[in-house]
Amino acid sequence: MTQLFPPQAEKRPHDMTIHGHTRTDDYYWLREKENAAVIAHLEAENAYMEALTAHTKPLQETLYEEMVGRIKETDDSVPVKDGDYYYYSRTEEGKQYRIYCRKHGSLDAAEQILLDLNVVQAENEYEYMTLGIYSVSPDHQILAYGLDTTGAETHTIVFKNLATGALLPDVVEKVAHTGMWANAQQFIYGTEDETKRQDKIHCHTLGTAQTADPLLYHEPDAMFSAYAYNTNDKQYVIMISMSAETAESHFVAAADATAPLTIVQPREVGVRYTIEHRNGIFYIVTNADDAIDFKLMTAAVEQCGRAHWQELVPHRENVRLYDVDLYADYLVRTERRDTLNTIHITHFESGDTHTVAFDEPIFDVGTGANAEYDTEQLRIVYTSLTIPTSVYDYNMATRERVLKKQQPVLGGYDPDNYVSSRIFATAEDGRSIPISLVYRKGAWDGTPTSVHLYGYGSYGITIDPKFSSNRVSLLDRGIVYAIAHVRGSQITGR
Repeated sequence: MTQLFPPQAEKRPHDMTIHGHTRTDDYYWLREKENAAVIAHLEAENAYMEALTAHTKPLQETLYEEMVGRIKETDDSVPVKDGDYYYYSRTEEGKQYRIYCRKHGSLDAAEQILLDLNVVQAENEYEYMTLGIYSVSPDHQILAYGLDTTGAETHTIVFKNLATGALLPDVVEKVAHTGMWANAQQFIYGTEDETKRQDKIHCHTLGTAQTADPLLYHEPDAMFSAYAYNTNDKQYVIMISMSAETAESHFVAAADATAPLTIVQPREVGVRYTIEHRNGIFYIVTNADDAIDFKLMTAAVEQCGRAHWQELVPHRENVRLYDVDLYADYLVRTERRDTLNTIHITHFESGDTHTVAFDEPIFDVGTGANAEYDTEQLRIVYTSLTIPTSVYDYNMATRERVLKKQQPVLGGYDPDNYVSSRIFATAEDGRSIPISLVYRKGAWDGTPTSVHLYGYGSYGITIDPKFSSNRVSLLDRGIVYAIAHVRGSQITGR
């Protein structure tokens, strides 16, 4: 008979004192990964699980085949227009990795493969490989990409000449997961300290050694992490340092990222802000002055300190302002209203504002990949508990919406066979907790039935009502799937 648990004598508890309180961790000994007792315990747990679930093996295999059978292995992403090129990626049945491509001038042009990760893996015989950084230079001539081949989430960046297909001699090692171009010659990347905190931002100039890369910014405070990003108009590189509740940003003109940085607003405990740019004006999303769910401010680049901030969109009750995207003629706000993500568009010249409308009672929507600045087309991504992920091009002037692609679900999935709705549960303190439901038509009439209940609420992470093809196997068996949007998830604001 299988020994289900290792000897009790090997289970050594560990006492920890936190804030003056002593806690005993009875499972601390499981940290010893090479300990024979730990290995025996894990093997016994696995054997116990296998014994208890042996009678479900046929159903497990059926569910697995159903779920895999809904996935289209050979598939393309929706092309993103950037200048004269259309960029996209695709997968091929039987191949493990994506293939990254582009077409010049039109979608009818010949395909150019920029990076075939299947070839990279085969040529180098990597046992493990993930793509982190993938970024084409603003002049469309050079591809920078970073690979993690150890699982340590540390990347090595190489640079590929897209005209010749040859790799440049430039190599940048021990890079974190972020990186982007400041201009056609300068590439910005981050590195981490010994705790895996991204604390430094560097600039690599093509044709030079990594040892010559200047340090642009260093965040010494262990409570903060440092990141860099481009403004939508590609005029500035923003370097932001963030903790859980506080932020501080610097900026530099993208034409020369090695120039001295200018601070926007020195950090103040509890004040968060992010910035975007258009026509010499910074647009600042912030929680300053008790704007718990954030508001939108503006300031001239030359006078961007908090004393000069002017209110554009005020703080509103039960409306969480997440982000703004700026285009030549339009301001796009992503907000959460009445628990749902929404997109709001303002025409700068006329001041006219409208909301991108959808018919379903519960859904999730956000902006997609938008590489063009001077455009009326906005790429948006929509999904719900019944509708697979759908990519639209939305004309911000005419308000016309064109479906470019909907996530294929093989096996004859029909969204009209399913129902989604929102109910509320009352907590012990009287607060209403929203619960999103999806089920097959006729499977539930309001009386007790089988339900799969999921809930998560930590770090402000909201579980939005998105589609899952795997979930269909439950729905088709009469099970109601429920997402409890518990507190901590910020679905009703911070």
